[in-house]
Amino acid sequence: MHCNIETLHFVIAWARKNFPDLKIVCHVRTTPSKSVFFTLQANVLIEDCNHIIFITPNEKNIFEYNSKKIIKNSSIIFNPPSIHRKKYNRKIKKKI
Repeated sequence: MHCNIETLHFVIAWARKNFPDLKIVCHVRTTPSKSVFFTLQANVLIEDCNHIIFITPNEKNIFEYNSKKIIKNSSIIFNPPSIHRKKYNRKIKKKI
C-alpha cells in the first residue's frame, strides 16, 4: 500500500492491524513542528511502515530530530522544479 502523504497515519495503523503482512510505503512531504500530534504520527509511521520516502534531506533531518529516532528504512527522492507552468488565472465567464 502506498500512502502519498503522512497525514494518513490513521489509515496506516488500521491497515497494519488488519493486514499484518501488507507492505506499506509512505511519503513525508512536510516539516511539522514538534507536538503531541506529530509524536503520534511519527510513531505510527516509524513502527508500521516498511519504507518511508522523504522529498528532501531537510524533511528527513527534521523528522528524525523531532521524533528523536533514526529511520533506517527510508529513501530521499528529490522533486525537481517544474519546467512548464500551467496558467490557472483564466477568467471564468458567467452567464446570467
